[in-house]
Amino acid sequence: DGAIDTNWSTPANWDVGRSPVGDTTAIVTILDGSTATHLSQAVTVSQLTNNETLNLKGQNLTVTTFNNNDTLKLQGGETVSPVNNNANSTVQFTGNGTAQATNHTLTELATTYHHLIINDPSSSNRDTFSLGLATDINGLLTITSGTLDQVTYTLTIGGGMSLGVNGAFTKASGTQALTFDGSGTLTNDGAGTINLGDAT
Repeated sequence: DGAIDTNWSTPANWDVGRSPVGDTTAIVTILDGSTATHLSQAVTVSQLTNNETLNLKGQNLTVTTFNNNDTLKLQGGETVSPVNNNANSTVQFTGNGTAQATNHTLTELATTYHHLIINDPSSSNRDTFSLGLATDINGLLTITSGTLDQVTYTLTIGGGMSLGVNGAFTKASGTQALTFDGSGTLTNDGAGTINLGDAT
């Protein structure tokens, strides 16, 4: 419940009096309102249900059964087990915060998102996040800061797209489909860059 601080590894933050770090058979539920949601080392557990904002902070996360019901925040370079992104959940990529722009490939984490946010807060040299497989976003795609590159994979968006002043979207240069299959809108604040090419 985060009685001491936000660190997942602090034993007193947990209602059982010990951290699940090192217990690969642990079944963990992060409740709404919990604060012990920041990883400080790699974690392996059996089951994880997230009902808060879980920040991996660059650490790897291995889970046999992983359900995200709220917000999963990661830099983009972590190794993370596939996650079930349930209705109204969010995945946010923030970049690694180095002085050089980095390209992260989004592969094993998920093929389906509800809301997806790209938001690298760096003042310059912002990271690029490239699709590594066909991707379906059922909710809203928000590119606040940084670049989302479709590369050579199909991308389907159900809830619209919002582009921030420091955001950019790069459409696939080939025939890969970009499909808007919902009732959402396309919002550009006027400074972000976007080239949709052929979209349906």
